[in-house]
Amino acid sequence: MNDKRAEQTGRGPAGTGAPKPGAGDGAQRPWLAFIAIGLFFTLVAAYFVSHKPFTPANVFAIASTTRDVLLAGALVAVAGGIGRRLLPTPHASSTASLSLQAAFGLGVMGLGSLFVGWWGGARASVAWVGLLALGLAFGRSALRWCSGWRSSLRALAQADPVTQAAVACAGMLLGLAFLEAAAPPVHFDALVYHLELPRRFLAQGSFGLTPQNPYWGLPLLGEALYTWALALGRLQTAAVLGWMAAGLTLAGVFGLAASWAKPAGWAGLLALIGGASLCASPGWAYVDWWAALYGMALLVVLDMYRATPARSLAALGGLMAGFACGVKYTAWLALPAGFFAFWSADRSRRGLRHAVLFALGGALIAWPWVWKNLQATGAPLYPYVGASAWIQPERQAALRESVAPPSAGLSLGAPVAATFLGHEQAPGFASDIGPLLVGLLPGLALLRRGMRPRLVPTGVFLLVGWGIWAAASMASGLLIQTRLYFVLLPAWAVLAGAGFAGFEASVVGKIRLGRLAGALVALVVGLLLFQQLRTQILARPAAVLLGEEAESSYLLRRLGGFYVTQLRIQELAEGSRVLMLWEPRGLYCSPRCVPDPWIDRWYVDRRTIGGAEEILERWRSDTITHVLVFEAGMDFVRKQDARYSEQDWQALDTALDEMALVESIGDGYNLYELP
Repeated sequence: MNDKRAEQTGRGPAGTGAPKPGAGDGAQRPWLAFIAIGLFFTLVAAYFVSHKPFTPANVFAIASTTRDVLLAGALVAVAGGIGRRLLPTPHASSTASLSLQAAFGLGVMGLGSLFVGWWGGARASVAWVGLLALGLAFGRSALRWCSGWRSSLRALAQADPVTQAAVACAGMLLGLAFLEAAAPPVHFDALVYHLELPRRFLAQGSFGLTPQNPYWGLPLLGEALYTWALALGRLQTAAVLGWMAAGLTLAGVFGLAASWAKPAGWAGLLALIGGASLCASPGWAYVDWWAALYGMALLVVLDMYRATPARSLAALGGLMAGFACGVKYTAWLALPAGFFAFWSADRSRRGLRHAVLFALGGALIAWPWVWKNLQATGAPLYPYVGASAWIQPERQAALRESVAPPSAGLSLGAPVAATFLGHEQAPGFASDIGPLLVGLLPGLALLRRGMRPRLVPTGVFLLVGWGIWAAASMASGLLIQTRLYFVLLPAWAVLAGAGFAGFEASVVGKIRLGRLAGALVALVVGLLLFQQLRTQILARPAAVLLGEEAESSYLLRRLGGFYVTQLRIQELAEGSRVLMLWEPRGLYCSPRCVPDPWIDRWYVDRRTIGGAEEILERWRSDTITHVLVFEAGMDFVRKQDARYSEQDWQALDTALDEMALVESIGDGYNLYELP
C-alpha cells in the first residue's frame, strides 16, 4: 500500500523521502526542460567561443590529412576488391589472403596506369574516372575485402597477450612512420625521382621520356601508382599510399608465418620492422616496400603451391614475381629465385614444368617495362645498359665506376655484413636492418623435423636471392645496398620467425630458450621504439599535420638551405631554366630546374663536350639561363672521387669565372647567370 502511494506521489519507497528518478518538475513541464538544456548548450558554446580548442588552420590541416588517407585507402580497397574477385582459392591465413589480394590488385592497377599514362592519360580527370569506374565494377568485392579485415582484427583480439603486445609494438612503429608519410616529403630519393617523376608525368600529361631524369628508365610500378594518387590528391596522398603498401606487407608476413607456428607470426613481424631503416622507410615515399609487398605475395602463393601443386598457382606466383620486377631492376632476382623455390616445392618433372611456367609468366608481366624503354630509347635496360641517344656510354661507365666493388668476403657474407655494417645514409649497405633478421636464424636448427619441409621453398628463395646479391655487388659497389633487395626481406623475416619458434620449443635443463629469446626481442623493439619516438619528437611532423606549422616552414626546417634555393629558383623570371651541379633533388623546383641526378654532369660534359667555353655554349643552346652550384657536394666529390683530373677542376673554375654570380643562397649554394 505504501509503495503504491509512493508511486502515485512521485516519491521513492515509503520511508525514504527520495524522489523517484525521472519524476521531477521537468517531466510535468517539458518547456522548462527544453529551456534548461538549451541554456546548458548555450553556456558550453559561449565558453568555447572565448576558449577555442582549434583554429581554422588546425581544421584544414587535419581535413587534408584525412583526405589523403581516404584517397589512398580507396585505391587500396579497390585493389583488394579486384584481387578478391579474380584470385583463386585463398591461403589458409585470412590475413595473408587479404594482403595477397591487395597486392594483386595494385599490380594490375599499376600496369593499367602505365598504359593509360603512356598514351597521354596522366591527368587528374582520367585518374578520377579510373577510380570511379573500378569502384563501380569491383565495389561489392571491395566492401567484402574490407570486412575481411574486421574478421582478422577479431581474431587478433582473441589471441594470446604476447601476440597482441607484439602487434601493438609493430603498430606503434608503423604509426610513427605514418606521421612522416602524411607530412610534406623531405627524403632524398623521393625528391630525386620517386615523387619528382610522377609530378613531371602529370605536368606533361603522359609517361613519356624525361631525358633530364635518367631514372625514368627504371621499372616504375610504384611511381605509376604514386602518379595515380598524386593526380587524385597531393604529394602526401602518394606517400600515404606507399605507407599502406608497407602495412600490407607486414600483415601478410604476420599471417603467413603465424600459419606455420603462432610464435613465428609475431616474431617474423617484429623482425621485418625491427631495424631503424625498416621501421622509418614506410613514411619516405620510396618504392622499396613495394618490392617487399610482392616478395610477400610470392611467398604466400608459394606456400599454397607447396600444399597443393597446381599450374594455376605457379602462374599466379609468376604474376607476383613479374609485379616485383616492375618495381626495380634488382627485384628481377625474384624470377630465378622463385624458379628454384617452386621447383623445390615439387621436386618432380611436373614441378619443373610449373617452375618454367612461373618464370615465363613473370617475364611476361615484366615485359611492359622493357617495352617502354625500347619504344622511347631503343635500349631495353635504359639507362644503365645499352646504347641510346639519351644517355652517353661515358655516363654509364662513370656511374658503374663511381663506387668500387667490396671484397669478395664482404659480398658473400652480405646479409650478415649488412646487419653489422649497415647504417642509414652511410656508404656501403646504406640501411640499418636491425639484429633480429640474422639473430633469430640459428633457431631454425632447433625446429622439429615435421616443420622443416615447409620451410624449404622459402629457404631456397632466400639463398638464391642472397647469391645474386653477392654476385651483383661484386660487379658494382653500388649494388651492395640493402634497400635494393627488399624483395628478399619477407622470406628472411618468415624464416627468422620460424627460428624464434625453434627457440620457443627448446628447453635446456630448466631454462626455456624461448623466454630468453623473447626478452632479447623485447629489448630490441623497446630500444627501437625509443629511438623512433625521439626522432619524431625532434623532426616534429605532427606540428604540420595539426596545422600548428605551415608547410613552407616545416620544409625550411627539415631541408634547410636546399629548400631556400628551390624557392629562389621559383622566383626567377619567366623562362628561366636552372642547371644544378652536384644537386640531384628537383621536386620542389620542377619544371624550372634541371637536376644532376647522378651527380656526374660536369664529369660527363668534360668528356663529351670539351673545355669550359664549349660547355657553356652547349648549355646556352639547351636553353639554360642559370647554373646552381652546390658547393658542399662539389667539395665532397673533389676530395673523394679520384676519376676527376686537375684539368677538370681548372675548367670548372674557368666556367664559373665566365658567369656572373647572382647570389649565394642557403648552406653553400651559389647561383650563377650565363652570359
